[in-house]
Amino acid sequence: MRGSVHVLALTRPGPYATDLAAAGIPVTVLGKRLKCDPAAWWKLRKFLKDWQPDVLHTWLFAANSYARLAAGGHPRYPIIVSERCVDSWKSGWQLWLDRKLDAAV
Repeated sequence: MRGSVHVLALTRPGPYATDLAAAGIPVTVLGKRLKCDPAAWWKLRKFLKDWQPDVLHTWLFAANSYARLAAGGHPRYPIIVSERCVDSWKSGWQLWLDRKLDAAV
């Protein structure tokens, strides 16, 4: 539905789920159990295909990575990825994946 807001959580609803629901904003929890969880990725991919958001905004490495992978190489909507801090320890595969996915979108 155009103009609507929907919150997706990879693992659990989080502290704002009750407030969001009270405001009429749907919250969907994908139930990610593993660091690399194909079932959660598949659910996210299906949700994005069905919903076709105007904008997809994600926070933190896992959600940023899952969303860019699930959206595919050339989504019809912009994807905004956010980090809360600069992780100086991110130098191995996570930095490589961030750069690879950033270039693909």
